[in-house]
Amino acid sequence: MSVGGLILLLIISISIFVMTTYADSWNYKITCNGKWKIKLKKNTITKVSASELINGLESDRDEVELTIKTKIPNPDWKVTVKRIDGNWPDGLDLYIKRTGDRQGIDGGQQYAMVSNTETDFFMGELDEAKKIPIQFKLTGLGSVLFSLTPPANIETEIVYTVTEDLAP
Repeated sequence: MSVGGLILLLIISISIFVMTTYADSWNYKITCNGKWKIKLKKNTITKVSASELINGLESDRDEVELTIKTKIPNPDWKVTVKRIDGNWPDGLDLYIKRTGDRQGIDGGQQYAMVSNTETDFFMGELDEAKKIPIQFKLTGLGSVLFSLTPPANIETEIVYTVTEDLAP
């Protein structure tokens, strides 16, 4: 399991904080590197296009990188993702996808909503998968942005968990 925090300030600032933890009695290790930070100040809101407010703001394609290692020979593993909210308003939705195309890793290349329940993200069969690029998208910003009184803090943590994939 790895945790990344997400903070949105108005000044709106989105940051993903990184912490590494281990899963399955140390058989798997997932590490998260990077952060996404957006700052929207009152005088720069006009620089955000209407389509970005409607369609969402996207991070860089490799804003965060995950690394997965296992001690298990010929592994089959999966990564799940969920949010742990601090102050996260209704109507603001966070999406995630894997942007790299790598042999031995499957799925996660379409945006999936990150919610408060654990959701399958992608799977793999490598002993070590380094620097798996991750991209985020934030939607609903237009409706939330104008309902907040600056300065507002909006925050959530993103939890990545790697476990053995027992699916046939």
